[in-house]
Amino acid sequence: MKRPVKLIIKGVDVLPYVFAVLIIGGYIVLLLAKKGFIHVKRIELLAAVCCGFFLLAIINYFKRIHPPKGISFDALKSTADIRTPNFRYKNSTNSGNTITYIKFYFSEDTAYLYMRSLLKIYEGPISIKSKDSESFHITNFTRINDYEIRFGIESFNGITSYNVLMVNLSEKDLNLLKENFGKMGYELK
Repeated sequence: MKRPVKLIIKGVDVLPYVFAVLIIGGYIVLLLAKKGFIHVKRIELLAAVCCGFFLLAIINYFKRIHPPKGISFDALKSTADIRTPNFRYKNSTNSGNTITYIKFYFSEDTAYLYMRSLLKIYEGPISIKSKDSESFHITNFTRINDYEIRFGIESFNGITSYNVLMVNLSEKDLNLLKENFGKMGYELK
């Protein structure tokens, strides 16, 4: 998945450079105003605008799904964003984000799970492999009705686990999940 906002000039995405110039330029103007070299009536407003450009750059970066090294998402099958009103996880650290959607990318023997908040800030990937691998594996893959599935994964050592209720599944996503997890040895119950 590409970054959602782009500014392309001659085939190059220049938006990160525009943000960098705006942030650095604003910082220089703030420093010059503070030292008294230039007169700015509303320095607080200028500081807020510079902070806004900085936050836009950061948010635009995190809205991007970062593929694992050596993996191109263009060649992989993926689900749409799947709604998750019920998301629980057990871990030693808490990211503090509220997960509202998950998305899967499938290669031949691996499923990559991405989680995102309502603001489209993505976390992941979590690599899910077959039952006998030393990676994350599926602990629960149960159909509740035609449009809902309970899904659970756990790390090999059992320290980290995620349990989620997937709702409003499309027929295409349901078939994609069944087919690809079936190849890895997991069956929808």
